[in-house]
Amino acid sequence: MNSERPTGKDARWHIVYTPRSLVRHAETAWSASGIHTGHVDISLTQAGERSCQTLGHHLRSRPFSAVWSSPSQRAMHLRALRL
Repeated sequence: MNSERPTGKDARWHIVYTPRSLVRHAETAWSASGIHTGHVDISLTQAGERSCQTLGHHLRSRPFSAVWSSPSQRAMHLRALRL
């Protein structure tokens, strides 16, 4: 990929592609039963823990320049598995 920025009439066509990943927390007891968790900090189920472990394994091989997370324990748990 050419890292030089185009000039003149070609400058308007300069596109920067920044890949992003969006991950939602895994299963909680409430989400498994169809209840919206909202701001309540519900722990993950065993299935949710397994999903996090699997996803964390896959994400470790990808480079990230930043990671943002909600302050909930379930989100922080997934974030910690990636790092």
